[in-house]
Order: sequence, then structure tokens, then C-alpha cells
Amino acid sequence: MKVISGFFKFIAILLMAIVVIALPLTLLLRNISQVMFSPETIVQLLEENVLDADVLANVSQQYVEEAAPLGGSNEENPYAELLQVGLRDLSHDDWVQIFMLISPPELLSQTLKQILKGYYDWIDGTKPEPEIQFDVRQWKRNIITNAVPVVEIVLSKLPHCSPDEIEIYNTSRDTGDYGDIPNCRPPEPHYSVILDGAATYVPPEVSKFPNELNVGKTTLENNRNLDEVRQSLLRMRIGMRTGWIIVLIVFLIAIPMGIRSISDLFKWAGWPLVLAGAWALVISLALLAFSEGILSGMGGLIFQDAPRIILAPIEAVVSAILIFLSRPLLFQAAVMIVLGGGALVVGVLLSGDRERRRRVTPEPAATVASQPYQASSETLQKPQPQQTTSKTEPPPEEEQEDEDDDSRPTGMFG
Repeated sequence: MKVISGFFKFIAILLMAIVVIALPLTLLLRNISQVMFSPETIVQLLEENVLDADVLANVSQQYVEEAAPLGGSNEENPYAELLQVGLRDLSHDDWVQIFMLISPPELLSQTLKQILKGYYDWIDGTKPEPEIQFDVRQWKRNIITNAVPVVEIVLSKLPHCSPDEIEIYNTSRDTGDYGDIPNCRPPEPHYSVILDGAATYVPPEVSKFPNELNVGKTTLENNRNLDEVRQSLLRMRIGMRTGWIIVLIVFLIAIPMGIRSISDLFKWAGWPLVLAGAWALVISLALLAFSEGILSGMGGLIFQDAPRIILAPIEAVVSAILIFLSRPLLFQAAVMIVLGGGALVVGVLLSGDRERRRRVTPEPAATVASQPYQASSETLQKPQPQQTTSKTEPPPEEEQEDEDDDSRPTGMFG
């Protein structure tokens, strides 16, 4: 019996070790699924870290600074190099102003919500391809309406032309050769010519784009195995959301295998929860550490081949995701530590009460144990009459035999 009990206790310890390691990890996977399969959460993270005008301004400014300069002249648009010089001189506030004119955060969020909603509806539906069609007419309208203000912002950053540079502009106008125009703010009428060109050149070019874009059709053309991708995503979502339940079932199965009393029940339920909570606390603090400072150092190693202009948004999104995952895990770790600690306290109290009862129970046990001795002493004193009785019983039989002998006839015929 002891061998069987020890075997089950050994199995229970192994199962509890698995629970301690796996429970925080499965809870972390559950938290990750809350981000991966929630379009609202993804939009919120992107709105706070990528779709913000400041972030987009930083990305655009770095892109223009790292872009290769235009070489030679452009006959179709002789002011292209001039505009590029002006873009390089734009400040962060200028870029924010440009993005607020062309692509305000509200429009970006609305477009992103349409795309994500279409994809997640397709994952939960039965259609072979995602139906994602969003209206781009507002984008086209913003670009056409704000083309001239954007060009004015760019030209305003150019330095004023000197008299010699103004003379070059006038000579270029007379000869029609704009290949050597100086990179300064054009004087009139060249300034108005550039603005009129933006007003006449941008609208027809933007009008070539369709009013609606079907992202789902484009995705289907690039990937013919969308059904397999959807099934994989569904299985992944189920596994990530239910893994912690399986670990909890293993935990409940392991408890009865190692207990012998009520106090053991609380102890076996307590110490795995405390250890699992401590492990979850370590993971959550590690996530916070990565999100704060370590991630910026590792970003250059992980994304060393990526352009520098996208490293900042990537690091911002990853940092936000890590913080988003660590907060619920911190709460879950606290809950496990509190529940496990409470169970351990109850188990220790019950165990102490049982020990106190064991210390009290020996007195009646000694009294009961002394009773056989007292009874034996009494039997040593009192059995003497009983022994005499048992020993005097035969004499009546002898007397009876004597009486019988007396009743027999005597004499020679007796």
C-alpha cells in the first residue's frame, strides 16, 4: 500500500511541476490571442504608436533625408529637384501639418478598421476569400484639395533668392531652360507658376486611381492557399485560448493523487499556485524590461537588415504589445500568489490543529491502556473465591458418590 501511495505521490509531483511551468506560459498565450484576434485591440495599438501624426512625420522626415538626390534635370517637371530640396528642409512640425491635411489620423483609423474587419470576418466565415473594399475617395479628395497648401509649405522652407539667383530664374524663363535653376524660393511669377502647376498636375494624376480598392482580391491573387491559412489560424486561436484550461484540469487531477488529509489538500493546491504566480511575475517583469530599454538595443540586432526609418515604428509597436501583454499577466500572477498563499495558510492552520489534537489524545489513550492492568489486578484479588468455587465443585460430586455408596446395599449380597 505504501508503494502505491508513493508512486501516486511521485506522479502528482511531476504533474505539479508541469503545471508550475506551463500555467504562466499558457496564460501568456491567452493574452497574446487577445491581441492577435481582436481587430479593435490592433487598431488601438496602431493608433497609439503608428497612426499618430508625430510618428508618421518622423518616418517621412527620415525617408526624405535618406532618399537619393535627383540627378540632372527633369523636363516634365523642372521644379522636382527644387521641391525635393524643400522637403529635406521641412521640420517635424511641418510634416505633422502635411499629414493632418492629407491623411488625418481619423481617416487612417477608419481605413485600417475596414481592412482588419474584413480579414477577421473572413476568418470566422465560410467565404473563400476576404471581401475588403474600402472607399478611397476621401483620400483622393484630400490630396487634390491640399496639393497647393502642401507645396506652399515646402516652398516656404527654401531660402530667399539673391539678386543673381533671381536673374537666373528670369533667364530660365526667357530661354525655357530650367536645368540650372537655383535651389531657393522662386520669385514671382515663378512662385505662382509652381503653385498653378500643382493645382493642374495633381488632380488628373490622382483621378487615375480607382474610387474603391479590393484588398481581398489582391490577397487571393498573391496566395492561393487561403483556406489552409484560415484553418491554421482557427486552430491556433483555439489552442491559445484554451491551453490554460487544460493545464488547470491537470492541476485538479494531480491534487487528489498526493493528499491524505484536508490540510494536505490546501497545501497541494497552494504551493503550485504560489510557484506559478512567481514564475508569471518573472515573465511579466521581463516583458516590461524588454519594452523599456532592452528592446531598443536588440532592435538593431533583430532588424539589422531593415531600413532605419521603419525601426522606430517597429520598436514602438513591439514595445506597446509587450506592455499590453505584461499588464494582465501581472494581475494573473498576483491572483495566483494570493490564492496559493491563502491555501497554504489554511493548510498550515489545519495541520497545526491536527498536531494539537494528537498531543491531547494520549491521556485518554493511557487511561484506556491502564484499564486492562487494573482489571488484571482485580482478577488477581477477586478470582480466589471463583477459584475455590471451581475447585470445590468436584466435592459435591464426591459427596454424591459417597451418598450413592451409602445407598448401595451392604453385606454379602450388597
